[in-house]
Amino acid sequence: MGYFNRIKKDDSLIKAMSRKINQKKISERTGTLINDRISKASMCTLEKSYQYLIEQLSTPTRNYMLTSLQKNTVTRGINPIINDYERGNQPGIETNRLDDIVMSLLASALSKKKGLKIIHFASIYEFIQGVKLYRNGTCIVRMGDEEDYITGHYTAIEFRTLNDRPYILLYEPSFLQNTKEAGTDYGLQLLKKHAQYIYAKIGFIEVSTQRSQDDCAIFSLFIANKFRTIKTFNDSIFNNMEQSDKKIIYYYERSNKHYIKNFEQKVALDVPAELLKHGHSLKSLSLRGDEIINSKGQSLSERAQKHAFQSKEGRIYSTSIELKRISYYKEAMKYLGISDYDLETHC
Repeated sequence: MGYFNRIKKDDSLIKAMSRKINQKKISERTGTLINDRISKASMCTLEKSYQYLIEQLSTPTRNYMLTSLQKNTVTRGINPIINDYERGNQPGIETNRLDDIVMSLLASALSKKKGLKIIHFASIYEFIQGVKLYRNGTCIVRMGDEEDYITGHYTAIEFRTLNDRPYILLYEPSFLQNTKEAGTDYGLQLLKKHAQYIYAKIGFIEVSTQRSQDDCAIFSLFIANKFRTIKTFNDSIFNNMEQSDKKIIYYYERSNKHYIKNFEQKVALDVPAELLKHGHSLKSLSLRGDEIINSKGQSLSERAQKHAFQSKEGRIYSTSIELKRISYYKEAMKYLGISDYDLETHC
């Protein structure tokens, strides 16, 4: 490839990747140089490198670099995530960066284990192209525009083509906040903008189980995985959308009504209780607390109390979603064949 394409000693990780990204294959030496830089990079650098890679065409070389990056990130991230959970530290921006980098890997690992293909879309633009290509599918979507990383917010979506028209059913793990700066609102506006070009109808469900800033990706992956067991419920929502003359219908989970803006203009639902079990709010969970949500016969309230935690500030909430994150990371390590951990799931 010539002298100018050789990785130099002072090259950053992205610079080193850019020198080799167009090669048909990677040599052992190049692989070593790339992996060495990945292992020494900060989390911020890893996130920027991930963003660079997903903007490139899918080739064996690009995919090798992406796998190397994700493999390092999930291995590096598992211990801090476990330590934060054990110490009672809430996830922060570093955890959010970890989730963003490895989300497509977690989706692939879960798809292999559960048998439901969960597609990862890195932007709303990419998602709209996917709707046209696949016509029907289950996915998690990073709710930003193409080459736009203002928001790292994720949602779970099932899309179907009914009578040659696309229908998009979006499960929002948090809730709309009526402010342009919120990832929920920002993402919805972008989706509405792009969806009009394919004449799609949208169903928007505010599940509102997420009350933190940095757990949306894990909540969304969990919800998307549950689509395989709540098909009848989703069928009823798609039918309701099909019968309506509205381009977008807003729904919300009834037990979280006190968080919903303009709830009187939206349709109240009792979403399947199994979708709520990792929710943060013990108060909201108690409103449907008697409902059984697993094969152990546990009710929502019983399970919530089992995972209740009191922060230093005195707030009491469920940490169940943090255990689910640990479970997903361990499953990804098993998927890659690099895990020495006991992979027994706790969730």
